[in-house]
Amino acid sequence: MLATIRKTLVGMMCLVGTVAQSQTFVRITDPQNEAAVTPGTSGYRGCAWVDYDLDGDDDLWVNRNLLYRNDGNGAFVNVGIGIIANTGLGSGGSWADYDNDGDPDLYLSGSPNSILYRNEGNDLFTPIDEGDIGFSGHDYRGWSCAWGDYDSDGNVDMIVTHPAGFLGNPSIPNIMFRNDGPPNYSFTRITDSDVVTGLAAYTIGSFADFDLDGDLDFNIGSGPVSAPGVDYFYRNTLAQTGTAELAHWTGNNLTGTARDGQNINWIDFDNDGDLDCYITNYTAGFNGGRRNDFYRNDNGAYVQIIEGAIVTDRQTSLGNCWGDFDNDGWLDCVISNETGTNKYYRNLGNGEFESLMTPFTVAGVFRCPAASDYDDDGDLDLFFSGVGAAQGFYRNETTNGNHWLKLKLTGTESNRSGVGAVVRMKAVIGGVSMWQIREVNTQNSFCGHNSLSVHFGLGDAVTADSVEIRWPSGARDYFVNVGSNITLNVSEGETARAEEFPHLPRDYSVTAFPNPFNGETTIHYRLPHNQSARIEVFDITGRLVRQFAELLQSSGSIRFNPQQLSSGTYFVSLVDLQGKLRDTTKLQYLK
Repeated sequence: MLATIRKTLVGMMCLVGTVAQSQTFVRITDPQNEAAVTPGTSGYRGCAWVDYDLDGDDDLWVNRNLLYRNDGNGAFVNVGIGIIANTGLGSGGSWADYDNDGDPDLYLSGSPNSILYRNEGNDLFTPIDEGDIGFSGHDYRGWSCAWGDYDSDGNVDMIVTHPAGFLGNPSIPNIMFRNDGPPNYSFTRITDSDVVTGLAAYTIGSFADFDLDGDLDFNIGSGPVSAPGVDYFYRNTLAQTGTAELAHWTGNNLTGTARDGQNINWIDFDNDGDLDCYITNYTAGFNGGRRNDFYRNDNGAYVQIIEGAIVTDRQTSLGNCWGDFDNDGWLDCVISNETGTNKYYRNLGNGEFESLMTPFTVAGVFRCPAASDYDDDGDLDLFFSGVGAAQGFYRNETTNGNHWLKLKLTGTESNRSGVGAVVRMKAVIGGVSMWQIREVNTQNSFCGHNSLSVHFGLGDAVTADSVEIRWPSGARDYFVNVGSNITLNVSEGETARAEEFPHLPRDYSVTAFPNPFNGETTIHYRLPHNQSARIEVFDITGRLVRQFAELLQSSGSIRFNPQQLSSGTYFVSLVDLQGKLRDTTKLQYLK
């Protein structure tokens, strides 16, 4: 039996690389899906996925101001909410529950003005025209907008970008509102922040905790189109000083490089635990477009990636949309282009991306790509806003047997939408234990955003060993042994043990947390029912180094302290009474 286990472990350790797969998106033309057959309008307008009616599935908002209710079975119906149409060149939207009443509200940026719409339920939205955020008597012309709780007080704040020279005269600075919270949820305009100082071609602004220090930072793609220019990055000082200030961040190759930046996204593409940066570029005076910029975060040093189609393709790019579209555990990238076709770059898991030509063959003028698992089948679908017939709805029909996990977050001490929450998930995929990171974001495409639900691909993993949610309040929730192919509805503060989830599949599994570990870790096991089994630990050569007493309960945990063992890689195996290997997880012991 020992020889059989050793052979199995060696096979697992040799399982490296990525199996070639195809990616299938099917353009929807069903007339019962009004969003799929309605042509797009002119201008630079976005779209967003949001469950505005709280029925459990994502609905679709498309600018110029159409809200399509997802009625299931592929039917999307325009509910006609009467939002005032903007006529300016650019216009974006951002959804979050600003008044913490349980339903998401819409801020619409544009020209001749930007307006907050409060969701009253029953497909009714009220324009808010009072206080600092009221539109009457104010010049709030804007291109994009984003909700984010930059001061971590439990209420989402708002920043609206104004691109000087693109929305008429006179040009104005960016606009920032602090949410004053209950009981009235009014707003105070902030006029002394670095974000609202000076004029530039401020285009797409977005919040992200790009240094993962627990507070939301901000950045603005600020391409001037006619020539290269720098983008703008602002670091939040809240974690360091106790005072929330968005301070202009300069002095490195990321912040100082001139480009034609549009949409800036922070993602952990290499699953190494920190956030990398991808920026789409438009033209900056180059006929045929400009290459996009990609920076790998190496312990705080941003190293520009210069090889591969994802950075060498020259195109007029606007939005970049990241998601694990093939559920293999690695974030992929979709790019919207103003000319030609959109691009899909599949993450190979080794620092490289493969450009796939087949997913999108329709040419046209595209603006905003946005992702959501609208049909709740576990894979991410796409909508592209665009001009005329280019606008389109794409259902993900990739079939590869990979598993997935989704989370829908509700803040209690934090804002109700969970905006700014950082979710980490660990699973053993292809024999390798890895952490993935996601962040709930309300502006991560071109004038729009993906679903506020969190989606992970699990590859061949049938469970997520560990899930950690770091809420904007600083609170953390932890879960272990979470089943695959399910959606968890998580409220802040409901940390629970795996055995408290009755919907988890009852099967063989063995996991460990923490992992990697220093000193001691806890091995968690699960059996289909009460029966005899045992846990054994092997080193990387296949030598048995520890065997625990026979198990009798259907689930439980065992503390493991390596004591005299050397640091390195170990494998924990769950073996049934007949000596059959049922599950294995890899441990990384650090001394």
